[in-house]
Amino acid sequence: MQWNLTVQRQITPSLTVTLAYVGSHGVHGEYINGDGDYTSPTGLTSAGWLWPTPVVSTTTRINPNPHYDGIVVETWNSTSIFNSMLAQVTQRVSHGFQIQGSFTWARGVDDNDSVTYFGAYDASLSEQFPFVNNRARSDFNVKDNLTVNGSWTAPKPNFSSHAMNVAVGGWVLQSIVTARTGTPFSATISGDPLGLNNGATIDFPNCNPGAAGCTPGGVNPGNVAHYVNLSCFSLPMSTPAISSSCVAFSATLPGTCKNLLGNSGRNLLTAPGLVNVDFSVIKNHQVTERLNAQFRAEFYNLFNKTNFNYPSSTALYSAAGASIGGAGALTATSTNSRQIQFGLKMVW
Repeated sequence: MQWNLTVQRQITPSLTVTLAYVGSHGVHGEYINGDGDYTSPTGLTSAGWLWPTPVVSTTTRINPNPHYDGIVVETWNSTSIFNSMLAQVTQRVSHGFQIQGSFTWARGVDDNDSVTYFGAYDASLSEQFPFVNNRARSDFNVKDNLTVNGSWTAPKPNFSSHAMNVAVGGWVLQSIVTARTGTPFSATISGDPLGLNNGATIDFPNCNPGAAGCTPGGVNPGNVAHYVNLSCFSLPMSTPAISSSCVAFSATLPGTCKNLLGNSGRNLLTAPGLVNVDFSVIKNHQVTERLNAQFRAEFYNLFNKTNFNYPSSTALYSAAGASIGGAGALTATSTNSRQIQFGLKMVW
């Protein structure tokens, strides 16, 4: 189900303001589990979902049938909700200048974004448990998105010199500016500490927002080497109520509980945002009455800004509970470095 409401107001003959609200609600959406052939938990405790002991992590699958590499579970019980507000200002051509700016605030929430095997997005989780509350921000969620585009066409000169008219006339400047917040991703534990014994293992650490040194959102904006603030996370911990059923990650990590699913959950963290400026210079020259020559110089990522993607390694701990070196570091970019392109076009 979708709905929208748009209000548009013409302020001047060339200036228009638009406000819009767009929403949608989905039920019985596709829900894909990368491999549903896993060891089931013993149940939900006061500390979370607990898996049986002893924890057995092996390459032997739960279902030993050699004809199956995995059992993809597809159900239709996913729900989603999306709300967005759009503000747009459009200034049509006036003295050779036109500009349009749009700002969108949006929030998408769902249980699962996987529309293909192993997910549709790079940060999608290949394994999710249908009995766990996976409701969180959508994988595609971009909270704030600002786009401004504009162009300026130089007025036609009227010099007595033909050479001056050719040199000064025919210029067009164009630019597109984009600024937006990042998309969500999840912190995980690598390997198979829960003992799922399937082809798409998953486990989460605990999130401790009140811990010393923890920053809002669990990240360190601008810190490339330590973007994910590890002070906000820890291994799943045993509690008095489940201590007899817990297995420590290792003898050097007493009090931890490797067979307990961590509480951080899906899409808790947000990747860095993006700022990009594209710019072009165009020179038109009327060679003859029917022939026009156009030269273009186009600059992509004009200021050569580094826009980082989410961390390449989102696993903070190994299956043995050891901190993974370089975890949470930003090592890949979401846009290319500055690129300059020249072109010549003849129009007749």
